[in-house]
Amino acid sequence: DGTPVNIFASTSLVKDVAGNVIGLVSVNRDITAARHAEEMLQASEKRFRAMIEKSADAIALVDIQGAVVYASSSTERILGYAPEELLGHLLFEFIHPDDLTRVVTVFAGILEEPGRSLTVEYRLRHKDGSWRWMEGTGTNLLHEPAVQAIVGNHRDITERHLVEEERKQLERRKDDFITMAS
Repeated sequence: DGTPVNIFASTSLVKDVAGNVIGLVSVNRDITAARHAEEMLQASEKRFRAMIEKSADAIALVDIQGAVVYASSSTERILGYAPEELLGHLLFEFIHPDDLTRVVTVFAGILEEPGRSLTVEYRLRHKDGSWRWMEGTGTNLLHEPAVQAIVGNHRDITERHLVEEERKQLERRKDDFITMAS
């Protein structure tokens, strides 16, 4: 029908007993569908990478021990660390000591069941030494051959947490004032 196709060709010379070329054998295979599938896969991977790398959340993959095997580029914007600076480090190294037990408990809960997701709030150390409040959701995808990791989405909620703390302090002052006035 005149439609162009992609062909994979394998050609060999055929020789007689004296070594003279007497023919040619060629095997041709239409690989148009395979080429199209490869192009679609590359486009899909490019879209996926763009979504992950430009996400407002930091995305990390950690192994069963909690070691970082992947960190998205948004990690640098949120925590100051370039992704490669985190590779191989235990996530727990960056958790505030007061929050560590809670995070380890949630991590253990995630490990209990394939596909399980849990969310926890905790403080994470920024590269500059300050602490950032994070909301992290981990999902156990260790059983998925293409992932084989815990997928973590981490959102900086420092501002929200500070506003909540201010509100609580105002409420306490108001209650103290009411008590003193009574």
